[in-house]
Amino acid sequence: MKKVLSIFIFIIFVSVGYGQLNVTGGVGFDDFQIGMSTKQMIKILGKPSSALNFEEEKKDWQDFGYDVDKEYVILLGFDSVYIFDNTHNKHCIWKVYVDDHKVKMFNIAYHQSDPDKIKQIRLNNKIPFQTKKPEIEVILGKDCQAVEQSEYRDDLFYGSQGIGLVIDEDGLINIFIFEKLEPRQLDEINKKMEGISPAGN
Repeated sequence: MKKVLSIFIFIIFVSVGYGQLNVTGGVGFDDFQIGMSTKQMIKILGKPSSALNFEEEKKDWQDFGYDVDKEYVILLGFDSVYIFDNTHNKHCIWKVYVDDHKVKMFNIAYHQSDPDKIKQIRLNNKIPFQTKKPEIEVILGKDCQAVEQSEYRDDLFYGSQGIGLVIDEDGLINIFIFEKLEPRQLDEINKKMEGISPAGN
């Protein structure tokens, strides 16, 4: 009886975990990671639907009302951004930011993705989409740059962990993954996000 029960529990455990995709801050997925070449990117995600250079992407952010002088996505810098149909790639990746022909950052967006696929994704093996801010802070901590974009939206910038998050009234809706920042670089970006000019400027 004990043996049958053990097998039953094992089957349930495997079934629950089957198909789950983990994305790790500062790294990426097992098969799609920060630092890989654009050639590898296209091999995994397929052909992008469009591409923008830095100035074009920056203008898009401005047109949506963002202060690009304080947005970490812009402050981190990149050469170009490739836009994908994230209903068709298993990682639900929407945008990939590239610098010197290598992946520098990518964005997973809840609202544009296939509902069944997005449910499988976990940040750091623990955080699914639509997780609320207090739960996220318990797991990742409160050592982050928090920007209130509106009454219903917060951005959390965990630069030292290589994670950027967008949270609205429904919970987590966007994940940005990038290389973990060194203390000096993190300090510079945090100051810019706060509107403080670096020393000497």
